[in-house]
Amino acid sequence: MFKKPRRPYEKERLDAKLKMMGEYELRCKKKSWRVQYALIRICNNARNLLTFNEKNSHWIFEGEALLHRMFCYGLLDKTHNKLDYVLAITVNNLQEPRLQTLVLNPAWPSPSTMPGFSSSRDTSGKEMQ
Repeated sequence: MFKKPRRPYEKERLDAKLKMMGEYELRCKKKSWRVQYALIRICNNARNLLTFNEKNSHWIFEGEALLHRMFCYGLLDKTHNKLDYVLAITVNNLQEPRLQTLVLNPAWPSPSTMPGFSSSRDTSGKEMQ
């Protein structure tokens, strides 16, 4: 599900979307739309739960489940265990825990520097025997 932008050819928005796609190595815009839709649903649930009292059984059941899910996804830590912090989550926060994003991080070790890695090819390109 995707909501069309009010100004489809706004330069700043298009540049920001292109930068995000390059930064997180997204193949197509559909992947960014999916993440944006997930964020919208999460924020809508949090906004609806904020209308209830914390003692309400609906809030206790669904609010705690939402906070636990955000903690399991790695979006919130134990110190930020409130619905206000769920509303502060951005699309970039949702993209960070992806494996593809973590592998592209320069701090991630490359296979050739990992201990126990041995290449089956020598420098000439022929297989070693």
